Amino acid sequence: MNGFMGRFKTFAWACMFAPLTGVLAGCDVGGGGLLGGSPVDAAVEGDSELRAKIQECDAPGDAERIADQLLRLLNIERFDIGGVELDPELSDIAARYACTMIDEGFFGHVNPQSGVGLVERVNAAGYEYYAVGENLAAGISHAPEIIDAWLDSVAHREVMMDPSFSIAGIAVRSGGEYGVYCVLLMAEPAE
Repeated sequence: MNGFMGRFKTFAWACMFAPLTGVLAGCDVGGGGLLGGSPVDAAVEGDSELRAKIQECDAPGDAERIADQLLRLLNIERFDIGGVELDPELSDIAARYACTMIDEGFFGHVNPQSGVGLVERVNAAGYEYYAVGENLAAGISHAPEIIDAWLDSVAHREVMMDPSFSIAGIAVRSGGEYGVYCVLLMAEPAE
């Protein structure tokens, strides 16, 4: 682990927000990102059908606008502790996971078919970090409603307001059971 000493805590929590007709799963937080690759690399690389499915995942026409609004609203909430910058690499990891949930028909931090969770996914992408967290939303297509729902949840709020995070990756994709899926990854990258 290259002398890396980091925190590692993981918890998953899901709840239904009936008034929003959306679903949230959150908040998975992990540290210890310099752990190397995982079986995910081989599974995706060796499965051209899965790779094609992931590449076909649709971004709704307003995905960029929603992502921009989410980042802006997130930074307003984090005003006193410092904002986060959008990281394209982390956004790509988020997009791949949104597509995986849509294509494989599940919603949650752990893929029920592979058993792979947040830390394994981010490690498999080769992303090096000191800490990483994740919030998920499905069935909610308006940034203010997503942020409000996350803020109303203690677990989601903890990820959003963690002062150790300096960057974010955001992806919005359409399809699947809930119509729209949003993945927010927050991290403190390794130097």
